[in-house]
Amino acid sequence: MTKNKMAVLAIAGLTVLGGASGAFASPGGNGKGLRVGQCTLSADQLQTADTSPRLEQLQTRLDARVAAGKMTQEKADAKFAEAQQRVSLQELLREARRAPVLELLGMTEDELKTARQEGTTLRDILDQKGITPDQLREAMRSGAAAAKTLMGEVCTVASPAARRGKAHGRRRALARRKAMALKAKREAASKKCDDSTTNDSTTNNSTTDDSTTDDSTTDPNAGNGSTTL
Repeated sequence: MTKNKMAVLAIAGLTVLGGASGAFASPGGNGKGLRVGQCTLSADQLQTADTSPRLEQLQTRLDARVAAGKMTQEKADAKFAEAQQRVSLQELLREARRAPVLELLGMTEDELKTARQEGTTLRDILDQKGITPDQLREAMRSGAAAAKTLMGEVCTVASPAARRGKAHGRRRALARRKAMALKAKREAASKKCDDSTTNDSTTNNSTTDDSTTDDSTTDPNAGNGSTTL
């Protein structure tokens, strides 16, 4: 393998080991069309403000908003629970992805972190340990498969058919709402037209009555049955 290809593979390995959890990190999906409907993590799987710097920072911000009267405690608890679920899932998937690579390297996460801080690159480690590119690729594939399996265990993932069905249902609902809005608009226009016609008819009848009354009043011979010669 050329040095360039080995460098690219080393960068990919660092992506797994360096904390980026890839497409599986987001509870919204895995980048291949899957969408998570609901994830249920056990108490042991959940991160807390004591174990996650991200959750610790969030807890501090939420506490400040509650203390300032800008948020209720109930809403703050709900926001923290949502973030706790998301952050915990991301960490679980990240650990699943990097475990096979760390095992291949024969190192713990802390040992790898220390080596990198000392200026040792992943490519250097691969060369030192005689690890081939194929071995690294296989470890990365195993990690990706483990993350996918984990997601299937803790999350309800909608199938492509189910997603298409939901999308079709949303389109039909939107079409119905548009049809109802158009119908209401037409009915309003029709009612306005009917009201206008009725008003015109009333005005015409009033004009006719006035004309008849005026004719009868101005004719001096009207109603006397005689004609003056």
